[in-house]
Amino acid sequence: LGSGVSPGVVLAFLLAGPATNLATIVLVRQEMGWRVAAGYVGAIAGSAVLLGLATDLLVGRLGLDVAGQVGEWRDIAPAWLAYGCATVWLVLTARWAWRRGRKWLRG
Repeated sequence: LGSGVSPGVVLAFLLAGPATNLATIVLVRQEMGWRVAAGYVGAIAGSAVLLGLATDLLVGRLGLDVAGQVGEWRDIAPAWLAYGCATVWLVLTARWAWRRGRKWLRG
């Protein structure tokens, strides 16, 4: 939204993204076949596009300025909290990678 994308596009990507990951599609295909997997992907894509268009229509009819409000939300968390969380995440990720790498090297 902050870069100028419409709210409907944002909603469509948020709806379709998690539901159409490769693992889910492969699982549906293995368990139920190609037709059901194709129908699944089509239904997710179609409903995401329709809900995105409906969202854009609703935002336009109500005259909402959603993109103008995004800048106000960027500074909700103080910088020390954002950098602290990023540091904790990096330490935990490095620790996990170190353990996984040592286990992999040992065989």
